[in-house]
Amino acid sequence: MRRTLCVAVILLAAGILAGQSLEVTNPTKTSVWKIGERYNITWKSIGNVGPTVDVVLLKGNTKIKIKVGARNNGSYSWTIPASVQPGTYQIRVAVPSLGLKEQSPAFSIVAATAPPGGQIVAPKIPPSLQQLPPQTVQQQQMTFSDFMPRIKDFTPSRTSIKEGEILAISIHVENATQATVIEKAAGKSCILGLRGDTFQDKAWTMKPVRSGEIQLLAEKGTQKVDKSFTINVIPVPSKLPVLNRFKIIPEMAQPGEAASFDINYQNAASGKIYRVYGRTRHEVITLSRFPDFGGTVNFTPPRDTGKTTYEIELINKDGVFLGRAWQTVRPLMRIHYFRANARSFRSGDMIEFSYCFEGASEAVIKRIGDEKSRRTIDVCGGKRCEGKCSFPFRGPGTYKLIIMNAYDPVLPSPGVELTQIR
Repeated sequence: MRRTLCVAVILLAAGILAGQSLEVTNPTKTSVWKIGERYNITWKSIGNVGPTVDVVLLKGNTKIKIKVGARNNGSYSWTIPASVQPGTYQIRVAVPSLGLKEQSPAFSIVAATAPPGGQIVAPKIPPSLQQLPPQTVQQQQMTFSDFMPRIKDFTPSRTSIKEGEILAISIHVENATQATVIEKAAGKSCILGLRGDTFQDKAWTMKPVRSGEIQLLAEKGTQKVDKSFTINVIPVPSKLPVLNRFKIIPEMAQPGEAASFDINYQNAASGKIYRVYGRTRHEVITLSRFPDFGGTVNFTPPRDTGKTTYEIELINKDGVFLGRAWQTVRPLMRIHYFRANARSFRSGDMIEFSYCFEGASEAVIKRIGDEKSRRTIDVCGGKRCEGKCSFPFRGPGTYKLIIMNAYDPVLPSPGVELTQIR
């Protein structure tokens, strides 16, 4: 029963994931289309993908819009304009709102076929015109404007948008072999898909990256005309948490000494401070002031000595911000006592010293002025250390216990004066 239920769930999930898709059925990899001729672009849509699709011609990174918002009836008739150069292309059918897109296999677009033998065939004159007197057949005069492309409209829906918003532009181009929209500030361009020698779309869309000039360049042979406008793209401020300050007071503390975090942050919905040990971390404080806070939060450092890393984690719906601070806990170095088992000795006698100290990383007992009379003793890992140490009496003088660590000056004990018995 449980296995049957699992299989049913998997099949149901697979059905949901495969519920919406597109498939381009024409052109195929064997298709060869000619410039200037009309062809049917066909596709299949599975599931509810919406009433319209976008049809685009692809060549590498170049995109030519054939039709934005074509009816999703499985077919679109397209005459290949003269602005398309011969080469290898793909057709993409997409529904941007659903993130669906599918493209055809690569196929060929070739130049229009010349008449047989490469000869230009004279047009046939209808008999009705052949019977007219010569003076009734008037020759049409060509003007310079007939050879120039024309931009009849290039108007944005607005001239100021927020970063990430879509801009609609009304475009009307005539008598052109190619038309290109150029975003100069970003160095991007998009070739428009002409119908014959015309492109017209009252709501052509783009997403400007930054403020600057948007230009429409229309071309016909060597003739070019352009029109432009300036768009202001307003940056959207970051909504991530912002940490302005995170430090520890004092940065150098003794075991058990009270300390505090000095914090200033903004845009946070929750937050915690952790003590970091290698790859693991342990919570120290849960913050309670949101979204903004500036001030101090008290805590007690660990009794373990050494450098400790603390990490603050600030969270909101847009993301996470991490910050770090460090504190060094130094040992409290102290000598509790240092004494000998007697005050007078004969040469060669053994002296026994008793001692008690803490917070040291190194400790020695030495006779002042005689480097040979010294003994290094165990420091008990920096903790309270109590013990005894013996070595031969080498003569009268002052003996001291000297302890040290990496943070404090050398700490000597009061001297123990020993004399020699004659």
